[in-house]
Amino acid sequence: MGTALGTLVVTTLLDLPWPVRLVLVAVVVVAGLGYVLWRHRRDVGRAPGGDEPTGPTEPATPPDPTASPAPPAAPET
Repeated sequence: MGTALGTLVVTTLLDLPWPVRLVLVAVVVVAGLGYVLWRHRRDVGRAPGGDEPTGPTEPATPPDPTASPAPPAAPET
């Protein structure tokens, strides 16, 4: 099935005039570049060698349930 489909596509492309072939190649290149840019859209604005996005690097640790609570703050007068 794949061989037959490939043969049909190649035959169709060989029957097309050169301007149409060039337009098809340009469309494929633009679509491929668009796909690559979309997949790497987070990296596009980042400078080369720049820092990674900031965010928590380690999960926050929950408070120790066995620790004594902090004394209440003195009221201000």
